[in-house]
Amino acid sequence: MGRRRVLLFLKSLDAYTFHQSNDVSRSTNPKVSRYLDDRRRVHKDAIEFCKSILQRKLIDWDATFRSNLPRPIHNVDLVVAVGGDGTLLQASHLLNDSIPLLGVNSDPTQPQEVQELGDEFDASRSTGYLCAATVKNFEQILSNILEGQTAPSELSRMSIHVNSVPLSTYALNDILIADPCPASVSRFSFRIRKDCQSSLPLVNCRSSGLRISTATGSSAAMLSAGGFPMPILSKDLQYMVREPISREAAHLSSMHGIIKPEQSMDIDWYTKDGLIFIDGSHPVHPVQHGDTIQVSSHAPVLKIFLPNHLLPNETKTIAEVSRIKPILDDDKSEVGAVRALLLKLKQMAVSMKVLEVTMIGKSVSILQSHASKDIRQTARTLIRAWRLTVDEWMVVNDHSLPEEECSESNKINPPIEKQQGRPPLVPRKFNIENPKRRSTTPCASLETKKLQNPTKSIVLEKKLSVEEKRSYPCASFETKRLQNPRKSIVLDKKLSVEEKLEASKRKLEEGYKEAHNAKRLRRTQVIEVGDVLRLGLVPKHQHSNRRMRPCVGLVRSNKLSVY
Repeated sequence: MGRRRVLLFLKSLDAYTFHQSNDVSRSTNPKVSRYLDDRRRVHKDAIEFCKSILQRKLIDWDATFRSNLPRPIHNVDLVVAVGGDGTLLQASHLLNDSIPLLGVNSDPTQPQEVQELGDEFDASRSTGYLCAATVKNFEQILSNILEGQTAPSELSRMSIHVNSVPLSTYALNDILIADPCPASVSRFSFRIRKDCQSSLPLVNCRSSGLRISTATGSSAAMLSAGGFPMPILSKDLQYMVREPISREAAHLSSMHGIIKPEQSMDIDWYTKDGLIFIDGSHPVHPVQHGDTIQVSSHAPVLKIFLPNHLLPNETKTIAEVSRIKPILDDDKSEVGAVRALLLKLKQMAVSMKVLEVTMIGKSVSILQSHASKDIRQTARTLIRAWRLTVDEWMVVNDHSLPEEECSESNKINPPIEKQQGRPPLVPRKFNIENPKRRSTTPCASLETKKLQNPTKSIVLEKKLSVEEKRSYPCASFETKRLQNPRKSIVLDKKLSVEEKLEASKRKLEEGYKEAHNAKRLRRTQVIEVGDVLRLGLVPKHQHSNRRMRPCVGLVRSNKLSVY
């Protein structure tokens, strides 16, 4: 495997310099000048620090300022945006759905500074809402990423089409469609569609514009405008008409709503000029009177390493368990540290997804034979609890199993009645010459019936035509013949077509009912043996290479048991 390639995507140092053409500062307050100079120095130090960390790693890396890279980013394994949310948003516009992004807040806000200077000017610095790292934890987070201990999240983005032509930029936060002059009225109409069909009636608007946000941007300008925050991993879009002129329209529910992933919004623009602002003031795309704009969430996702405060609880658990796992796998770890980590795992809510992603069960399973008695007992307690978690997950997901997989799995694992020696659900066909030898013909249409007189045995058989076999695939035979070759008696039982159909239908219903009851008793689901083994919840010798259905209870012979 080749060396990892990392690109540093940097905020420009000129962003903190505000001078007139004669190089004289516009600000008359010396505190403001010192504040801006300090911000520039802090950002520059952060860039140098990140470069020094990359130099110590066994990776190939390069650095570029965001103003020098207008083209899409390719041929790298990771992009590190050093700056703030604006730098991260600009980097997202140059990325597809294959390259992950890490944001480093180079100049975070200092609460003490805000408190001291708040009466004179706004002393807040970079918010870094989407930035997962600062200079304090950048090295640790980068190491976790390069070692595969941290997985990126996938954020939904927004696609924009103008007159059916897609724009090259996908919005991560939001878009604003408005007149170039903020004091001018924007006239437009919009309609929500689903599968190219109208889902909601046409809405005609005169307002300050239309804002549409993703789940990520719902906590930014949309929230300030009166919207509501959405789960960051949601694929829904939220729209709001800005300052509708009509007093009645301001109270209509159509002015603010949700666009589902299977829906899109069509906007007809009726103002002379207009602009589409994507994730802030840039990039900007012009529109004119008569243009049609289509907006939807059908866009490539953005892979990004989110800060802990934005991660769902399960994602946080995965990150923490991934951090614990290599310590447990290290034979040189101290007994006290291992015991403390096992107790921490015992207090965590470990779901089926956590077990699948982290494979922590394999690491803990090995500790069941540890030299320390406390570690052995704690590891065994964890394994028993996680086995119950797997069982509950299989029971909950049992009804979602496709019929094809159920039938295929039943061929591998016969029903419980058959395993316990009970008669099979479908009659078997035997060879006429040797009743003990099973016939190779697929249709089971014979039964053997012994008379009370042990010297006489009658075999019932009916030779069905092709048409009858289609109607009665498992119909029982209707003729009788003695096994004595000298005396062959054939008794034809004449039934009407309706009676034959009713009898066959009744037998099939009984068979289906018994099969359904057997399925309910077993509570199983088809999975791959290797997948369960990788969880580390079962001994390696209790499996085969065949696809099977692990039961909530025990599975006999070479089947896998979850206990």
